[in-house]
Amino acid sequence: MSGIGASVQDSTSQFYYPVLLDKVQKEPQNLTIEDCKHLYYGQIFQEGDKSLTLTIPGRKEFDRLIMTSKCKKAIKVGLNILQDHPVELTTLLNTKSCMNIMGQEDSDFYLEHRLKRTMDAILSTGDGRTLKTAIQIVNLDDDLVIKRILNIMGGSEQLMFKNERSYSVWTRGTQTLFFEDILIEKE
Repeated sequence: MSGIGASVQDSTSQFYYPVLLDKVQKEPQNLTIEDCKHLYYGQIFQEGDKSLTLTIPGRKEFDRLIMTSKCKKAIKVGLNILQDHPVELTTLLNTKSCMNIMGQEDSDFYLEHRLKRTMDAILSTGDGRTLKTAIQIVNLDDDLVIKRILNIMGGSEQLMFKNERSYSVWTRGTQTLFFEDILIEKE
């Protein structure tokens, strides 16, 4: 994550956070993996709410709507959340899923494109097979979303701290997948 904090806070950088937010609104089809990487990891360097799910305005209502299969309203709330948190994985995935269920086009928001680019950015941080190569996440729920997208079902989770780092370790049979929570590292 070296350099991301400086890039998203430097007003002359192409990855300056406000510039990236503007690109999400005006040119979502042109978001690159690097853009999404800076949006995803850069959010921890922004003032105000961090990426913790519980602090995102509208997220509790969104989760309730998803759990009760109220897709039409969930899309509206989800798109509103994505205005300020454009790469929040749970909201991206579930809003896109609801749009698919409702037969709604994604031609204005490019959620599928944004989700794929963000996933590629996250998965580029490691393969998750060891602590050293753990997949780096900033949101405590993102390991669940990544497992869902990768179709890794079942297993058990254990939280682990080592060398002043926080890990979520998923185990199913002989398979183990490591996620490192870098939000804790940043603070």
